[in-house]
Amino acid sequence: MSHSEQSKRRTTLKAGGGQSSALQGHQVVKQFTPVVARYIESIFNDLVSSSRPQDADAPPLTSYGQYIGWWQSPASAAQAPPVNHDLSLPLCNYLISSSHNTYLSGNQLYGASTADSYTNVLLRGCRCLEVDVWNGEDEVSSVSSSDVEDVEHERSSAPKRHRAMSKLKSFGEKAQDKLRRSSSKSPPKRSPGAQQHDEQGDELAENLSAVEIAERRAVLKTEPRVYHGYTLTKQIAFREICEAIRDAAFKASTLPIIVSLEVHCNLDQQQVMVDIMQETWKGHLVDMSGKSYSSIESLPTPDSLRNKILIKVKWTPITNSEPNDPVEISETSDSGPTDGTALSQQSSQHNKAVKIIDSLSKLGVYTRAYSFKSFQQPEAKIPTHVFSLDEKKLGDIHSHPNHGPDMFRHNRDYLVRIYPSARRLDSSNIDPAFSWRQGAQIVALNWQSLDRGMMLNEGMFAGEEGYVLKPDGFRSTNVSEQSHAVRRRLNLTIRLIAGQNLPMPPEKGSSHAEHLKPAVTIQLHVDTHGPPGQGKSEQSDTHSWRSKYTDKESRQSAGEEKEEDERKLKRRSRTSRSANPDWGQTEQMAWTDVPDVVEQLSFIRIKVKDDRMMGRDDLCAWACIRLDRLKTGYRFLHLLDVEGEPTEAVLLVKIEKEVRGIVST
Repeated sequence: MSHSEQSKRRTTLKAGGGQSSALQGHQVVKQFTPVVARYIESIFNDLVSSSRPQDADAPPLTSYGQYIGWWQSPASAAQAPPVNHDLSLPLCNYLISSSHNTYLSGNQLYGASTADSYTNVLLRGCRCLEVDVWNGEDEVSSVSSSDVEDVEHERSSAPKRHRAMSKLKSFGEKAQDKLRRSSSKSPPKRSPGAQQHDEQGDELAENLSAVEIAERRAVLKTEPRVYHGYTLTKQIAFREICEAIRDAAFKASTLPIIVSLEVHCNLDQQQVMVDIMQETWKGHLVDMSGKSYSSIESLPTPDSLRNKILIKVKWTPITNSEPNDPVEISETSDSGPTDGTALSQQSSQHNKAVKIIDSLSKLGVYTRAYSFKSFQQPEAKIPTHVFSLDEKKLGDIHSHPNHGPDMFRHNRDYLVRIYPSARRLDSSNIDPAFSWRQGAQIVALNWQSLDRGMMLNEGMFAGEEGYVLKPDGFRSTNVSEQSHAVRRRLNLTIRLIAGQNLPMPPEKGSSHAEHLKPAVTIQLHVDTHGPPGQGKSEQSDTHSWRSKYTDKESRQSAGEEKEEDERKLKRRSRTSRSANPDWGQTEQMAWTDVPDVVEQLSFIRIKVKDDRMMGRDDLCAWACIRLDRLKTGYRFLHLLDVEGEPTEAVLLVKIEKEVRGIVST
């Protein structure tokens, strides 16, 4: 296998977007280590001697050979295969695997930028990409509009907005100067010769002549560029990004891709953008010739848009309405009008949309971006509109008694995109499950960071082709009779029995295996914030599982669990003193009478760490499974390594799950 083929295989296998954990080859156990083999034989003898009825998915007991064959097959995996979702409903009825600042492969200030990042996430199952586009001839001059959208609309008065924008701009300039002065701390720069050699290699690989190479470079230099404004991130030609998207778009899935454009270009460069997209994505764009935009009465289905690229871009032909910001309402008026009319009058003059040319705007056929002001603004009823909210605004709205329910009702019928705060300079992620529970379809994550957010994303989209049908109660009113989310109570028990073939922590060689002391942590991820608009209450019968969500500090990052909630939902095993190559220790972890559980939006997340006496425990392996796909009985939990790649590591467990009672909210 060539180096490029190996690299492509690693990219395809890497977790986060739902590809790796669903592969059949990953769920095959080739052989058992001695400790695991003894436990499996003991389980077989107990089952044969007992008179308990077997589940349909239980291992066959007719012969020991068949029984072993079942354990070595994907049938023994704790994660059930995905169901065949109905893909004939409007787009708003699906959760969509999405990325943020897709061009970055590192942090937000000086991380590397490359077109390969688009190839990477697409092969891993991503279906919504972000592209920040700037003038080709400009130097770095501003911040990404997606990063400052919360600043632009957070306050209705112009002076406050001006101060916020100036502060963020000043921060960007200072960060840029500091990074330039501290070159020794920055990643080593490659020599112009080495960079030119790589570029020439790419171009020669396309069989271009020297003249064609020179012409291509001249064009790319003046065409729009993609990068993160006010940072030291590398600039990439917009054309290269479009070509990378075209080449990888429909290899992992044929379901539609949404390209979210943040446009900072002048009008001439915007037309160049249009020309490039129409040329590069020919046959993949929605054809509106002979059709009227005003005639679109509902969103199309994912099935009808296979192999299509949808453009999310600001829509300009329709005039924006007066602002009506629920965040302002919640902060300034607890007893006043809930529609925000008074506030809208004083701030309407400051709501000026960025100019987008007609030809670019009209590419946003089914995904037209509008500035969010309230869920009552006229644009909120346009079938094809998309609002974008940052994580803090999402938390503020959720906790408001009126706007929280308004948001949930809105998100059943229309598309919403949630993105991380601009303060996440380290490219950390929000908890996407919180946004999914508000009905948000597009939750943009930094795919370069394999943290809790990306682990949950893997659990949600494992094998799902990037689209997951929302649960009952979260779907649009014209396709579902159930208008409320169905919440149940959960009893869950996981008995840890044995493990084998654990990978070593990063920077630890195989010689460390005899010193490995694994400890297993299992965390249950369920709703700890309460239904939209209700928040947490001391009078609630779920108070023992929750803490208040009414103080301002807790709303700084939507979906973050407080330490007390996390402690109550997390279980940790004893540390094993031997793990070469396997270990066995029977230990039970239980969660009793957990309230407000929606199985399709809840997860268990398993982490195996090297329990060191001194210093930080190193992560060895992990897994994340959606509760509705968590199978019961004796099972193997298949683990991924710290890079998100499949391993031969498994945990032998017994799972008991009871979901009971129905509470509609």
